[in-house]
Amino acid sequence: MVEIPLVGGAGQTHQTFSAILGGVELSFKLDFLAYLERPAWNLTLGRGNEILVEGLLLKCGCDMLEPYQFGLGALVLVGNDPTMSNLGVENTLYWLSEDEKIQLKD
Repeated sequence: MVEIPLVGGAGQTHQTFSAILGGVELSFKLDFLAYLERPAWNLTLGRGNEILVEGLLLKCGCDMLEPYQFGLGALVLVGNDPTMSNLGVENTLYWLSEDEKIQLKD
């Protein structure tokens, strides 16, 4: 399991970073969507020049990649629902390998 550091706050509402997870470099683009009825963090996930998924809202307590079956493991946000100011403070984003993901289901 790998913790993916997140930073919230008004100065971080649009951010990009990359991480090597399971030997694969993934790019993360996070945008805070304040205009929604219920504001949320939006994730665009890419590999190389390919966008794997965009429009993925950060949500606690579930594998956000499960519906896509990329074979890249799991992304799970743990803690309080993310807001502009509490991202990375009251919640933590974890990546789990495929093996770790299977162990959680058993």
